[in-house]
Amino acid sequence: SSGSLDEILSHFQNLETHSLDSGHNPHHEKPEEVMQLLEAFFKNILVKNRNVAYRAAHSLKISREQLSKE
Repeated sequence: SSGSLDEILSHFQNLETHSLDSGHNPHHEKPEEVMQLLEAFFKNILVKNRNVAYRAAHSLKISREQLSKE
C-alpha cells in the first residue's frame, strides 16, 4: 500500500524519487529521460563527494597543525 511505502521512504535522508510515464523497461522506452536522471544523480554524487573530501582534507590539515604545536 502507499502508506507503507511512504513509511519506508521516510527513513532515507535526501531521497529523491522520479516517475516516468513508461512500462516495465523505462531504459528502453524513455532512454533520454533515464539518461538525464542518471547524469544528474552522478553529478550530484560527485559534487557531494568533492565537498566531503575537501572538508576531510581541511580537517586533517588542521589536526596536523594542532599536533605539531603540541
